[in-house]
Amino acid sequence: MTLDDYAETLTQAGRLLAIETPLGPDVFLLEEMTGSEEVCSLFSFRLRVRSKRQDVAPSELVGLPVSWTLELPGGARREWSGVVGALEAGPTLGDGMRAYVVTAHPWLWLFGHTSDCRIFQHKTTQQILETIFDEAGIHDVDFSGVVGPKTPREYCVQYNETDLRFIFRLLEEEGWAWWFRHEPGQEGEAGRHVLVVADGAHAWAPGEEPSIRYGTSDADLNDITAWSRRYSFLPGRLVEADWNFETPRAPQMQDQPSVAPIGSNKPFEMYHWGGRFTDRDRADAVTKRRIEAHEAQFETVQAESCNRRIQPGQRFALQSHPAAAENADYAVVSVQHMAQDPTYSNSRGEPPRYANRFVAIPATVRYTPEQRTPQPRIDGVQTAIVVGPAGEEIHTDQYGRIKVRFPWDRYARGDERDSCWLRVSQPWGGRNWGAQTIPRIGMEVLVAYVEGDPDKPMVVGVVPNSEMMPPLSLPGDKTRTSLKTSSSPGGSGFNELSFEDKAGAEEVFLHAQKDASEMVNNNKLLTIGNAYTAAAQTLHMATVQASQTTMTPADIVLQHLGSMIRMDATGITISFGSGHAIQLSDAGVQIRSTAKVEAVQGDTANFVSLTDDGVYTKGVTVTQDAAGEGDHQIHMSKEGVQIHSKTLVCAWQADDNSVQIDHEGVVSSGRTHIKKLAAGSSLEMNGEGISQKGPLIRLN
Repeated sequence: MTLDDYAETLTQAGRLLAIETPLGPDVFLLEEMTGSEEVCSLFSFRLRVRSKRQDVAPSELVGLPVSWTLELPGGARREWSGVVGALEAGPTLGDGMRAYVVTAHPWLWLFGHTSDCRIFQHKTTQQILETIFDEAGIHDVDFSGVVGPKTPREYCVQYNETDLRFIFRLLEEEGWAWWFRHEPGQEGEAGRHVLVVADGAHAWAPGEEPSIRYGTSDADLNDITAWSRRYSFLPGRLVEADWNFETPRAPQMQDQPSVAPIGSNKPFEMYHWGGRFTDRDRADAVTKRRIEAHEAQFETVQAESCNRRIQPGQRFALQSHPAAAENADYAVVSVQHMAQDPTYSNSRGEPPRYANRFVAIPATVRYTPEQRTPQPRIDGVQTAIVVGPAGEEIHTDQYGRIKVRFPWDRYARGDERDSCWLRVSQPWGGRNWGAQTIPRIGMEVLVAYVEGDPDKPMVVGVVPNSEMMPPLSLPGDKTRTSLKTSSSPGGSGFNELSFEDKAGAEEVFLHAQKDASEMVNNNKLLTIGNAYTAAAQTLHMATVQASQTTMTPADIVLQHLGSMIRMDATGITISFGSGHAIQLSDAGVQIRSTAKVEAVQGDTANFVSLTDDGVYTKGVTVTQDAAGEGDHQIHMSKEGVQIHSKTLVCAWQADDNSVQIDHEGVVSSGRTHIKKLAAGSSLEMNGEGISQKGPLIRLN
């Protein structure tokens, strides 16, 4: 029989180890298996095989699923499955075959070869993980062991992380343990391995052998042959703290003492800032998880055995240990496997063998992973574009926060769903006072991250770009500093405050698109070095509750079209047009008009009118008083006309006709005649004599 013929006769049937690959049955013959399985860690197996094929190409195996089995007492087989992560083609063997080494990992290992930058909002950790797995077409995940509250994460960023590191980090932050459960395939189907996720000791599955015997002599294939218990020191207390801007006077802080029975650790406290919580309930959960991660390492058991069924995530009861306290329930958290089948090349007849080393903890302990996967950091600043709902120009909340689209977020929609609310740094601020400028949709802003945490972005500035140019024309206006806004919505107008610092042309410019209001609670002082000009297109109104004083050493002129009030050193002149004026001066008051001059009190019942036709006086009563002392008056009313004088009353017409009254009597004179009439009687004097007429004439 040739070597080739001998190779063709070799099969894995009935052997300790066997492997199935996409190459077909018995193309690879499994000779040796070494590997490790661990809670909260990826399993890895190194499978040494031999093959009659000496030219296996990587495309035939690398990245593809394989399965391998270990024979159990009684003839049943335990199965593992995985993905080929590496293929080593080794030396050729003397029997015409070639040695290969296959390294196998779980399907989750493949996620270490994909990375992303993306944002998850308002999703629980389970929902985030399910999204990642669903997108990869993976459904071999069991979350039934997570029975505690699932709090949605308001904002969770994967930034330049492999999917694997991101998954690890989230599981560690939640304090969820995980491992793989290998399930044999149905007839004709490959087996599978399922990711099991749990948040407590309740999820430890019962082992295929509920109890395992401890024995150091005459041990059978199921016995544990070595057993040692280890206790490790751990801190006596853990304190977690963080800060929430919505409750600035009450920083969140929570402490949790360890329940490990070590009296000497009480003074040792671990304080950690940045617990990533915002309320008391979350603080309590985070602190408890982190002290549990320390406590999970407090009491461990290192053991060795030949039991081929031991696997992580399963519990068993130890029996027959001489120290009775050791006979209790335990959960396996890690196993190292070593199996060898030398029968393919062993001429000395050495038997196949299997052994393992494993670590276990008391089955009542919740295994909480330590937070080993670091949070990614974004050092320095990034730029982002302000976003918001369609049709809006400004999108903000009661804190003046905005939302942005990061250039690295390839899943962004370009609307308010792209990020969490980002606080905006302001130059000044206090309790309802300070500065406030809200970046508008479309602006490019500078984003920094609190302590480099991608989950804590904050806007620290605004930068121009080709679509959002500066408000000034540069470099021409390089000496001007401007604060210019844009009317919203529409942007059809603006308000502006700018400063021109060009030497010789310095200027402060203020523009209000609509109204400008100014409130001064006490005094306002305005000093103008040269001229002051104010122009109002329609109305200029000033209201002064007390007094108003305007002082100037020169002229004051108020002018509207053809009307003018002028105050100068000679007096005050009020004029309209070219022929109407009132002038007040030391010489008196003068009213001039080329038309009519009227003085009216109330309605038209009392007035004095001066026209080209003369002077007309009208009133309920009209009194003329000479010297203003009541000695000489003419009083007219509806009762008649009274003329009063302490000295002389005289009425005359031309030079020949007059009536004169003084203290000596009444003198009447007429050029032709004098006639007096009373109740049908008359007295007439003329050149012909004196005539009297009446019903009765008395002469004395």
